[in-house]
Amino acid sequence: MWGRDGGEANAFTWVRSDWLENLGLDVPVTFDDFIAVAEAFTYQDPDQDGEDDTYGMVLHRDNWGMPGGLEPFFNAHHAYPNIWIDDGQGGIVFGSVRPEMKEALRALHDLYERGIIDAEFAVRPADKVPGEIASERVGMVSRYDRRLPRLEGVRVRHDHL
Repeated sequence: MWGRDGGEANAFTWVRSDWLENLGLDVPVTFDDFIAVAEAFTYQDPDQDGEDDTYGMVLHRDNWGMPGGLEPFFNAHHAYPNIWIDDGQGGIVFGSVRPEMKEALRALHDLYERGIIDAEFAVRPADKVPGEIASERVGMVSRYDRRLPRLEGVRVRHDHL
């Protein structure tokens, strides 16, 4: 796995390096790169098993909290839900009602419609994200630190970490 540090926000996205290599892709750097890689992980059989059984990103129903929360996605759109932010004019505004939030929700809907995030995310509890990672069906997950979630009973293949 390869990790990409989110900078000041301390979000860290883990990306399967073996899948990058299998598809001849570069390490994503920009947000658009991440989306392109997630799409490739969904549609180009990155695990090379001949099955349509992978998807780009793992999320969970609670939307907030890591791993698999939506904070990095929204923040990449300059949307800051559930918090008060500086309005740039000396006041504050609730981030959930800003125009940027509407754009981020449109982008999330687009990823859902394209199958880049799986339909199960709407019902998946946050504590099930590690199991989804362990299933080897998902190519990326975000966290607030550099540690992968604990994956019970998973054998780590060091040849592609």
